[in-house]
Amino acid sequence: GYRLPTARVRCYRFAEVLARRGYATKVNSTVDHLGARYDGDAREKISDTRRALLNRQLWQALQDEPDAIIYMQKVDYHSFTPWLAKKFLGRKLVLDYDDYDLNVRPFRFLRLIPGCTTEAVTRCLVRLADVRVVSSHFLKELFDSWKPGTHLIPTGVDTERFFPGVGGTRE
Repeated sequence: GYRLPTARVRCYRFAEVLARRGYATKVNSTVDHLGARYDGDAREKISDTRRALLNRQLWQALQDEPDAIIYMQKVDYHSFTPWLAKKFLGRKLVLDYDDYDLNVRPFRFLRLIPGCTTEAVTRCLVRLADVRVVSSHFLKELFDSWKPGTHLIPTGVDTERFFPGVGGTRE
């Protein structure tokens, strides 16, 4: 959701910049647009059934967007629909990472499948994505080891909203 700094900066802000440059953009946040009650660390409270229903809503939203390029931030439960859209609808997929959470459990039942770890799911999506964008050299090296060609775009300060002060004070 928008209240999380990572989503606000690398999702909403990126969509805003693209819109200013003439691209039609739309954010599909499970929290802000589809009614998920939790985000951030609290997302662990969402049941697998609810996670599946939220993915179904995302899938329905993508049906109306045949030319959509999916820009997905992070691998989590919401990743299932972009994966399906890439595999079965041929949608273009951009995977953006600003940090690396191996403790995320997209669907708790996946731990019952041998070898199906969060890292394995992430590696699969890195290899599947048409474009990979990361915020750190560590992530670039890691993703490039799985599929070369990752782009490094460090997370920056929005200087239209936050002004650096002179001598440590805000003007």
